[in-house]
Formats: sequence, structure tokens, C-alpha cells
Amino acid sequence: LICDHDTNQTVDSSPAVGNFLTGGQIGIAFGTGTYYPGASDSNTLFASDSHCNIAWAANLGGSTTGSPAIGDLEGSGNVQVVEGADTGSGGLVWALNGSNGSAIPGWPQATSGRIIGGVTTADLTGAGYNDVLVPTTNGLVIFDGRSAQVVATLGSGSVALQNSPLVIIDPNGTIGIT
Repeated sequence: LICDHDTNQTVDSSPAVGNFLTGGQIGIAFGTGTYYPGASDSNTLFASDSHCNIAWAANLGGSTTGSPAIGDLEGSGNVQVVEGADTGSGGLVWALNGSNGSAIPGWPQATSGRIIGGVTTADLTGAGYNDVLVPTTNGLVIFDGRSAQVVATLGSGSVALQNSPLVIIDPNGTIGIT
């Protein structure tokens, strides 16, 4: 064991690890659940450094049991942390400044379906910034990373998702989403 950080709530998400902290330092982002009623760490996305020192924490207004993702949503070379929060009746998709945990302009965005799986990021258009793919109980919602607007909803009304979407570039150059 190199280090640890104890919360007073369950940690159900897998961590996202990358160079999102100030100065491009390695950060570890992880979310908490709601198992213990009234626990102060409920519904929180945490970011720590590589020694488990908490750099910032943000309460996102819903269970953050799905895994966060990291990506450059603005095309600026800076990396943001993206997390879906399950509010029980729908969801909120947050994009946070990796250095301090504040919401970037245009975020959060609401979804009609609950978010119980991890979000992913990928440059779907080749425009030099990442878009956000959000699995919900009402299909896969794709947000333009820069504008925070919904680009498409795949399977709306016919499929409920709880796993992170896999994005690949097919041999013919098209993008595949599984």
C-alpha cells in the first residue's frame, strides 16, 4: 500500500487517472455513493494527487457511483474531469476544471434517464476536442464537449444502459461505439 484516503461513504466507481491537476500533475478522480444515509461524503467526486492527498472535492447533487472520465473538452490542452450523477429520477453530467473542481461553462447538463454507469470521452468529430458519451436508462446521450449541447441520443426509449461505452476507430476510419 502506497497511500490511502478514507471516506465516510462507499466508493463504487473505478478511478480515472491522468494529468489533470494543476501544472499537469497526475490526479486520481473517484466518486462516492449513497449507501450510508446522511454521510457527508455522499454524492461527491474527489480528486487526489498520487499520494492520496485530496486536491478538491465537489458535491454533484446525485450518486457518483459511475466511473468518471478525463478529457480535453475545450480543445485547449487542459484536461477536464467528467462525471455523471444519478439523481434518482434523471441525471446530471458534470464537466469540472481538473485543477480546482469547479464546473466549466455550460455544465452540468441534465439527462432524462438515470446515470448508473461510467461516462467516456472521445473526439468523435476530429475537431480537436473530446465529446462526452453518457450511458443512461433512456439511451446513450452524446454531448458536444465544447458547447455542452446534446448531439445525439442513441436508443432513446428502447434501451437502458449501465456500462461505459467503448469508442474505437474502425479499420475503414469510421468511429464505432459499442
